[in-house]
Amino acid sequence: MAQQTSNKSYRPAKQSRGRRTEEKFLKTAEEAFRNNGFAKARVADIIKLSGCSTGSFYHRFSDKRDLFDVMLLQMSEATKSELLDQDLSRTTHGSVQNLLAHYAEEAFAKVNDRRGFYRAAYEISAQDPTVWDRLKDLSILIGGKFAKVAEDYADEIPASNKTEALQHAVQIIITMAIHTSLGSGPLLPEDRTELRKVVIKAALGVLV
Repeated sequence: MAQQTSNKSYRPAKQSRGRRTEEKFLKTAEEAFRNNGFAKARVADIIKLSGCSTGSFYHRFSDKRDLFDVMLLQMSEATKSELLDQDLSRTTHGSVQNLLAHYAEEAFAKVNDRRGFYRAAYEISAQDPTVWDRLKDLSILIGGKFAKVAEDYADEIPASNKTEALQHAVQIIITMAIHTSLGSGPLLPEDRTELRKVVIKAALGVLV
């Protein structure tokens, strides 16, 4: 069941034109949050850059927090949908290292595409911890998906609790993808390829 946004005034678009307008606002908000952060992003600028009218914005959203909540809802639903189709089998990946490397590639790419969202989420969570709690819930769902295939890679996971170890490895990747996108970890490589290599090594390390 889809979670509701915090603001009851949100009106989901039903017609194709309305959906296109909504997507313009969401895309522009992602850019605004990425460049300026949530606090400094202005609704007037989001409206202007979207090319849509002020009336169209306030027909769907009450303010930029309402807009963010829709972004959070859509991101949550997209993640759940992606998990249903995600193939983590050993038949596909061959080894646990390949599995984690593949997941790291996906995780870093998705976080980079949503960097504005994560920057906003980080700011908002300082006042409203429930935002980060919802992201934690998504991490738990992802970990649950990996838990189902832990035995497939059992011979490559020395740890006694193989399921827990694989979940820890996945959490390292998720955490590093998000926080390095926000500028944390200044001693880590700036090059994204080299950064992923370091993160994969760290993830593999907890399997021992």
